[in-house]
Amino acid sequence: MWAGCIDGVCAHDTPSMQVDAYPFQFLTTAVSLEAIFLSTFVFVSQNRQAAKDRFHIDLVDQVNVKAEMEMSVMASQIREMELKQHHIHRNLLGAKTEKVS
Repeated sequence: MWAGCIDGVCAHDTPSMQVDAYPFQFLTTAVSLEAIFLSTFVFVSQNRQAAKDRFHIDLVDQVNVKAEMEMSVMASQIREMELKQHHIHRNLLGAKTEKVS
């Protein structure tokens, strides 16, 4: 169907209806093919970069989970140390008040 349209356009002798001369048709085809290949290469490189980004995001997530676990362990250890310090302080104050009495 497309070839018939082009043949119909080429059959007319009016300058406004004629298709470009030989070298320009070839150049247009060459440029179009180059654009197709370049876009293919761009899409492939974008897919590779996206895969690298997904791997990096997964790695960062694993590091964040491990850091959060370590921080929760440290927070519980700090709470335990605070309770021990509070008990020691209370015992010292209790011993001091017993000496005064």
